[in-house]
Parts: sequence; C-alpha cells; structure tokens
Amino acid sequence: MRSLAITFTLLFTIQYSIAEEHSGATLDRVSVSETGVAILWASSGWGSAANNDCSTDTGVLAFDTNNEGGKSMLSIALAAFMAGKTVSVFTSDTDCIAVSGLAPVIKRIDVIK
Repeated sequence: MRSLAITFTLLFTIQYSIAEEHSGATLDRVSVSETGVAILWASSGWGSAANNDCSTDTGVLAFDTNNEGGKSMLSIALAAFMAGKTVSVFTSDTDCIAVSGLAPVIKRIDVIK
C-alpha cells in the first residue's frame, strides 16, 4: 500500500513539475512554421500560461511538431480550432521556443467539451 501511495505521489509531482500553468481559451489561429513550430493564438489571451521564466510577452504559445507528441498535439489543436471548442493548455515554466520572440512551450493540450 505504501509503494502505491509513493507511486501516485511521484506521478503527480512529475506531471505538474514540468507544466504547472494552464488556461482555457478558444483558438483564433493555428499556424505551423517551415521549421515545424506550431503557434497558437487566442484573442481572449492565455492568462498565466503565457508567462514563464523565458517568455518575451509574444502573446502566443507554441510547440515543436517534429516529434510524435507534437504531431498529436497539433491534431488536437486543429480539431479544436475547426470545431470552435475551448482548449486548456499546460505550458513549461522554463522552456521557450523562438517565434518572433520567445513563447512558452506547450507540454499538454486538452479539448474541453
């Protein structure tokens, strides 16, 4: 029983130590650069998810689509955009990606019904 409690504690800590901030928004634009960086815009803003240790107030969030996780997140973002659904994102507290400035890196994206 103790090992089960330790496992759940570690899983919870690991998940949220990489990506603590989140905010719900409806996507206004989804763009992918020639380098494979996906950029998400929301006119309602991203709240605290848009601010981390390295961002330069670009007002956007981004992620790399050159890996399987990024491709999956792009599919989710495009489906939410086309359906007009709200998304919730979890961004890194310390990682940024270049997009005419530095934007926080999205680590997880959820579609909200």
